[in-house]
Amino acid sequence: MDWVICKTGKTRKGKTSFTLEKNGAFLIYKDVEADICDNCGPAYFSIETSKKLKGFLKKP
Repeated sequence: MDWVICKTGKTRKGKTSFTLEKNGAFLIYKDVEADICDNCGPAYFSIETSKKLKGFLKKP
């Protein structure tokens, strides 16, 4: 897939870290599956992965 930010990179399957802030605390999730731009580095998370990460925010 062409990457929409830098317009020159291609995304590749990989793993990255994802950081959330909740109630003043930071939660760091490691080895999260994503498509990562081979040129500029940002990650794109699938809808399924995004829903899982969003679910962590709803937990008390």
